[in-house]
Amino acid sequence: MVMEPKLKKQGRGLFDKCTVMPYTWKVQIRSIDHRGLKRLIENDDDREIRRDLVKRVRRILTALIAAENMAGVEGPPGWRIHQLTGDRAGTWSISASGNWRITFEIDGVSVEHLNLEDYH
Repeated sequence: MVMEPKLKKQGRGLFDKCTVMPYTWKVQIRSIDHRGLKRLIENDDDREIRRDLVKRVRRILTALIAAENMAGVEGPPGWRIHQLTGDRAGTWSISASGNWRITFEIDGVSVEHLNLEDYH
């Protein structure tokens, strides 16, 4: 099952609530481990994500979905986009705030095991 964010049709393109530029989905999300992220992506329901993280999580998800690959995921230096090492090798991490990270694995052009976690 491929999950795509709910977007509103406005004029000639699709827009999410974080951007003013239309985009097309480049990356497919195959699995989501965090229940709150799943609700946010499928139903635009942010009740299960901490209030102080919602805006940043939306921006990160927008960048992730719009990118063609991880080289195309760009954000401010505060996102600290990197691949984990050790027992979590192959897992990507993007900082949401403090110890909170969005983590995921890439399989070709799909994202798997998308999660919002405090892994420190």
